[in-house]
Amino acid sequence: VWADIAPTFGAYGEFVVVEEAQLGIAPKSLALRDAATLPLVGMTTLAAFGLTDVRGIPASTWHSHPVTLIIGGTGGCGSVGIQLAKVLGASHIYATGSDVQYMKRLGADTSWDYRHTDWWTELDDDSLDVIYDTVRTLVLVAE
Repeated sequence: VWADIAPTFGAYGEFVVVEEAQLGIAPKSLALRDAATLPLVGMTTLAAFGLTDVRGIPASTWHSHPVTLIIGGTGGCGSVGIQLAKVLGASHIYATGSDVQYMKRLGADTSWDYRHTDWWTELDDDSLDVIYDTVRTLVLVAE
């Protein structure tokens, strides 16, 4: 099984009690060692993208195939964010991180190594519809 137990802060124990809603069957295609990180970063990204609660990006934004920027695309939330934006139908995904090829394999159309390129010098003003900043925990939606 796997779980998002962030609210209980009990992951360091040999055993932990969690609510059933926080628990699920881990995919057999993933080793538990690899799957262990997905519930927290996955739920964080789903919430930021507006798929698990009302504080995120409005669903109508995804229907319009937004041009999306993922800042921190090689981290946990950023790597999930690239893949989720692709599945949701983003028309173009820009990503920043430390491994350009990795971000492209995840689905980024354009990626930059943040240590060598500043994304804001590469993009025109008003060229983005969604910015998911996993470095500063910020989600912006153009109106």
